[in-house]
Amino acid sequence: MIYLAPLQSYTSVFYRKAFADVVGGVNKYFTPFFECGKTRFTDPDILPELDVALNSNGLLIPQVATNDSDFLVQFYHFVNEMGYREINLNMGCPFPMLVKRKRGGGLLGEPLLLQEMLDNVFRQLPDMRLSLKIRIGVEEANDWRSIVDVINNYPIKEVIVHPRIVAQKYSGVPDWDVFEEIIAACQHSLVGNGDINSVEDYKSLTSRFPSIKAWMLGRGILRNPTLVSELRNVNVTDKMRIEKIRLLHAAFFNEVMAYYNDWNRVFNFLMTFWYYISMSFDGGVRHYRKLKKHNRETLYFEWIEGLLDMPWIG
Repeated sequence: MIYLAPLQSYTSVFYRKAFADVVGGVNKYFTPFFECGKTRFTDPDILPELDVALNSNGLLIPQVATNDSDFLVQFYHFVNEMGYREINLNMGCPFPMLVKRKRGGGLLGEPLLLQEMLDNVFRQLPDMRLSLKIRIGVEEANDWRSIVDVINNYPIKEVIVHPRIVAQKYSGVPDWDVFEEIIAACQHSLVGNGDINSVEDYKSLTSRFPSIKAWMLGRGILRNPTLVSELRNVNVTDKMRIEKIRLLHAAFFNEVMAYYNDWNRVFNFLMTFWYYISMSFDGGVRHYRKLKKHNRETLYFEWIEGLLDMPWIG
């Protein structure tokens, strides 16, 4: 199974909807995380992320970053009433202010706080479907041991493991040797996540870890939307990739335009759409830097043609 990783600003509801309609092949989508105390669930910028009409494929898992059991229960009730039956707790985000508040990746260093939160949650909602997204540590690659000791005592749906420490952010390489240790120690279903950017990366990991049946991809898919098909042994040419990107963009453009009347607001979404894709073209990164100067609809579509005429380098 293939999951699309949640990347704040990039895997918005409009991107997920367009991707599901045009590309498909993803078994689960996740919202970028909701954080307690930051916004109300019904704020205009938040609501479309959970809009049932925009997430009609039934594959969406809402995600939260919190260490507050009351918020977790409140959020679960809120999304459950909308029809979502599972939520995901983010314990891996390396954003410094989040970590400082003992949320996201910061919760990895707080096993007692995690235990208290899970005690309270499952006492109130014993049948709650909760999955986790974790890293292997905050500063050291051994925090996972105390975390796994805690979560083994609860009915966690599955655990998505990104085998980096929080301090690495997205630098360096994932530690798949530690991932192998987690497989042996964790009693829950595991999902692998981290730097799966090509068919070769995927085949290498699935060959090494045959017991892992689900893999989460993020930037690899954002750079090459047809990667999902390629992982299923579909032969994709560069011409086919370009055409799929055109169709994906058209669907994304229409979704955003239908929701917002403000072109500048729309343009911000369009810039995030092309950020990773532009890296797959020879000269694309340099071309992307010119996008801000094309903030008019006619100029914008001229910019697109300039990018898509460049050689694909993947």
